[in-house]
Amino acid sequence: TLAFLGSVPQARLADVCAAGDDAAVPRFELEISAVEYWRHNRIVWAGPRQCPRELEWLVHALTSALALRGFRTEPRPYAPHVTL
Repeated sequence: TLAFLGSVPQARLADVCAAGDDAAVPRFELEISAVEYWRHNRIVWAGPRQCPRELEWLVHALTSALALRGFRTEPRPYAPHVTL
């Protein structure tokens, strides 16, 4: 998950894709080294133990591009993960 938007109307999908196109950062490797469980929402996830700087840049670029298109993203600090 890079930016959680919730439900997006089909008419806005092109805007989401355009925001993704605008959020370009240099290629980087992401080591998935942790598997954990968030008890409060009963989600198992996998992710890195530390967030690479390039991933932070990508998230910032994406949320900025989405905001320019009128999307609201999660206000909490970014927690890099893949929901399982």
